Amino acid sequence: MNEKKILYVEDDLSLIEGLKYTLEKNGFQVDNARTVKAAYQFFQGGRYDLLLLDVTLPDGTGFDESIGMAGYTAVDIQLADSGSDEAVSAIRSLFPPDSTIADKRLSNSESQSSYYTGAVFIYGFLFIIALITVFNIFNSMNANTINLQQ
Repeated sequence: MNEKKILYVEDDLSLIEGLKYTLEKNGFQVDNARTVKAAYQFFQGGRYDLLLLDVTLPDGTGFDESIGMAGYTAVDIQLADSGSDEAVSAIRSLFPPDSTIADKRLSNSESQSSYYTGAVFIYGFLFIIALITVFNIFNSMNANTINLQQ
């Protein structure tokens, strides 16, 4: 069986162990580099089918040695919620000016805002219906009490 080779460039041991175990259990051959320098040495030693890359490594951004290597293309970069504008700017500066880069942070934020706006509207509407129902119940009870007294 020809295993797919993955180079996992990550310096956080807790992340390395979990993902590496999962990938190997699913039939992938995983090499791990904890620095940009180590990743470059792995590249010199062989060809990889997939590169999983941490952006913040002790000796560089993680892109320094990988972008521009023959046959490799960055497909998708996802940052944690703590990803700052500076991190995005640093990533953008690594690509040629004629590259197309889509920043989905704003559209994701707009989608989340739309979701919350819709939820407030729907739950607000349901709350008003519940209040009207309670008001009608009390009104019916009062009407029955008045009818019984007469």
